[in-house]
Parts: sequence; structure tokens; C-alpha cells
Amino acid sequence: MAFSERTHQTRVGSRCQRLLSDMVQGSGIRPVLFLCYINELAEILERRVLQLNYLPMTSNYMWRLLMTDAFKLQNALDLLTKWANMWQLSVSVDTCCVLGIGRLPVTAPIDFYIDGHKLSLVSFCRDLGVTVSHDLKPTTHIRQIVTKAHQRNSTQFCFRRH
Repeated sequence: MAFSERTHQTRVGSRCQRLLSDMVQGSGIRPVLFLCYINELAEILERRVLQLNYLPMTSNYMWRLLMTDAFKLQNALDLLTKWANMWQLSVSVDTCCVLGIGRLPVTAPIDFYIDGHKLSLVSFCRDLGVTVSHDLKPTTHIRQIVTKAHQRNSTQFCFRRH
């Protein structure tokens, strides 16, 4: 099945437009094509980057493994960048960061980069609607939700008074 010379129409009676790339949003085949497309990246990372090690207790050995794993992670980021460039995709570097897990201050053994842009080291980040903190406790997530609820409640109250 060829995906060239495709057209789409936004409403009945409108002019057909030629699709230059991508699929029409809501298309039934779009998720399948996305999985086929992204599967190559998973295979590249699996072949070229070994799984990260679990850290043993001795600090000297732990530091060497941590550095090895850090270089493997940077290698994975470089492969991601190379793959994205090959397919003319852009990685949204502004939304990427490094989250250290453990007691504060958590520091990365090296700086991590995507396409030459240094990733910031953070103590918490939001992913798929959930705020994950360095200590993996839900406190930051709950605090943000409560704050948001209070803001919505006070806004609704102000509208009712007028």
C-alpha cells in the first residue's frame, strides 16, 4: 500500500488538499504506522546500548559503574539525535531534563546533551500528568494538585459573586 499522492478534505464541499507528509489526525492507520516507525529506534537502542547496571554498595566500584552507565546513557541520547535527524524530526529539547533519584543534592556524574543542548538537572519533573520527585515521594505531586484545585475554586467563587 503506497502512502504517496494522498489528499484530505476538512469538510464536505471544501477543496481537497494534498498531504505532503504525515497522516491526517484521527486516521485509523496512524497508530499502527507510528509503531512501525518508532520500532526502528527501539531496535537501534537495544543493539547499541546495553541495559544500565544496578549499583552495588562499594563507593569506588559504584562510581566506575555510574560513569559507565552515564556514558551509555549519553550514547543512547546521541543515537536518538542521529535517528531523529535522519528522519527529519526534531527533539523537543526544552522539555527534556535529567532527574536524579536519591537524596539531595543529586548530581549527575557527567553533563548530558541532546543535539548539543545541555539538559538541566532537576529535583522533580512532570511526566504524563504525574510529578515525579527525586525521592519518589508523592508530596510534590499532591501539593501541585491541591494548589491547582484551590486556584480553580477561588476563580469559580469570584465568578459567582459578580
